[in-house]
Amino acid sequence: MAIAMAIIAFMIVLLGLSPTLNPIDVLLGKGFEVKTPDTVGLDQTKALLLLEQGSLNGRVAFDYSNDVDLGLVIRQTPAPKDRVLRGDSVSVVVSRGPSKVPMLDVLAVAKEDAVQRLKGVGIETKVDERNDEAVPAGLVISQVPSAGQIITGGSQVSVVVSLGPVTRTVPDVSKLPKEGALFNIGKAGFALGIVSYLDDPKLPANAVISTNPPAGEARPRDTPIDVVVSSGPTPVQAPSVIGQTFETAAVSLLNQGLIAAQTTTPAAPGEPLNIVVSQDPAPGAPIRPGQLVTLTVRR
Repeated sequence: MAIAMAIIAFMIVLLGLSPTLNPIDVLLGKGFEVKTPDTVGLDQTKALLLLEQGSLNGRVAFDYSNDVDLGLVIRQTPAPKDRVLRGDSVSVVVSRGPSKVPMLDVLAVAKEDAVQRLKGVGIETKVDERNDEAVPAGLVISQVPSAGQIITGGSQVSVVVSLGPVTRTVPDVSKLPKEGALFNIGKAGFALGIVSYLDDPKLPANAVISTNPPAGEARPRDTPIDVVVSSGPTPVQAPSVIGQTFETAAVSLLNQGLIAAQTTTPAAPGEPLNIVVSQDPAPGAPIRPGQLVTLTVRR
């Protein structure tokens, strides 16, 4: 009888501890477990009350949410319907509502850096690109909204990034005088590169022979344009016309593509007149066709 009474008392205790009225649950430890209720979407007060009714303790944390209204539960840990021990704590995160952040100033900032800065404060970025004559390629030209405006976290803002100046066509400056050619190159938005000189029998001195890049090619603004300028025909040696009459000397020079100019010097008594006594450039000196040879003539 004593043994029977002890067994009955033991069973009564097991049944009293088991919420399922199954004494085996108590022996397996399940009698002390409960399922977590679903508090997501409830306001804070109702969520804590529901946890209390389920023999659980509620712990509250707060976070911003653009999707869940102020005061409602965003999420909970452990998740709904998880099995936990009676008296355990369940953490619920309650919405503070949408976050409000000031728009950052990303003007003149590199595209990748601007996107990362905005992302760091919870702002999504829509990037457009366009050419700009003043802002180097890759830097932000404009932003909407402007810096300092208060916006909702998670909002999408717009930034426009420069593609750099519009490409332009190298002008044709061949055969133009060097000064005019350089003016046209600068007017077209290019920079002056290296100016070199080359003998050219077909172009007069100071006329442009060619450019690099050549005329007609598209290049970005401020691209240096190298210019090759004619030095005129290949130099020849100045012939000697000393001792000749001025007229004879002038014809001789003209036959070699040179032009005679005259200066005079007084003749001593008895010296023959109209005779070339010196010349500049001197005989044998290099001179280009079309240049002047100054003849000093005795008068």
